[in-house]
Amino acid sequence: TQHLVCHPMVDMVSLTGGTSIGIEVVKNTADRLARTSLELGGKSPVVNSPTADFQQSMQPVMLGKTLNAGQICLAPDYLLVPEEELEEVISLATKAVKDMYSSLRDNDHYTSVINERHHKRLSGYLEDAEQRGCRIIPLNPANEDFSNSTGKIPPTLIVSPESDTLCMEEEIFGPLLPIRTYKDFDETIDYINANPRPLAAYYFGKDKGEEEAFLHRTTSG
Repeated sequence: TQHLVCHPMVDMVSLTGGTSIGIEVVKNTADRLARTSLELGGKSPVVNSPTADFQQSMQPVMLGKTLNAGQICLAPDYLLVPEEELEEVISLATKAVKDMYSSLRDNDHYTSVINERHHKRLSGYLEDAEQRGCRIIPLNPANEDFSNSTGKIPPTLIVSPESDTLCMEEEIFGPLLPIRTYKDFDETIDYINANPRPLAAYYFGKDKGEEEAFLHRTTSG
């Protein structure tokens, strides 16, 4: 890829990918003024309003995290939920995965992480969160063993990570789902706006005022 980006016969480079790779592309094309078109994914939040039907919202959220094992550009990256609804959301996420998959390890409908490098990257995010004291909840309906290099990682919830935890700083592109809580709805908008613009942003709720605020006070691709 680096050879292609630097090649003098390439007039334009178009990249869909992570911000760190986008920076390298710009560096490698700047000296010859090659044109670049970059679509760089920020972390895509899902906001569950206190008015949301959580049973209804968690099914598509977990579908997005398990479809292609979360290796999709528009997959949910983290979840923002009302503080008092945290345990209910965890329970419903667990149920949603169980309803979709009776097992995971040898199930052809639940895929592996694309390669060993990305498996190690995702495992590193989990280790970082665990070392920081986060609650780690694998959603593993059949209680299967994933330690013997199947290449698969079960959908895993990371509860209440700090903003500087790796899973909150880096694009996940895998089956990990951090969950943060809030007390007031405006906190969700402030948090989203304090971070790089997301590729997508999702709102679940029935409050039209919140919906309008979410649409007009945040920016996403």
